Amino acid sequence: MWKITKNIIDKDEEKCTLFKSYDFDEAMFKQSKHVKFRLLDDDGEVYFWGFMRVEDLHGLVDEAFEALDSLGRGYGCTELQYREDGEWKTL
Repeated sequence: MWKITKNIIDKDEEKCTLFKSYDFDEAMFKQSKHVKFRLLDDDGEVYFWGFMRVEDLHGLVDEAFEALDSLGRGYGCTELQYREDGEWKTL
């Protein structure tokens, strides 16, 4: 489960609410541990920032890549990085 909190491409905060996983549940999301992530293009430009559940990141690979697959690829994003121990790591 993930949601985008910063849309750098469209520069429209209103559009961020549209970018959530298909099964997004705000109450469940708030109760879970989550980690920052970002979507980048092949030049290393950041297009989106957001949060995903830690359970998804360390669980099934398909769930971890859901934001990149369902949103990022349509904008030309090729990489998903998450923040862990103060560093950005590529998934």
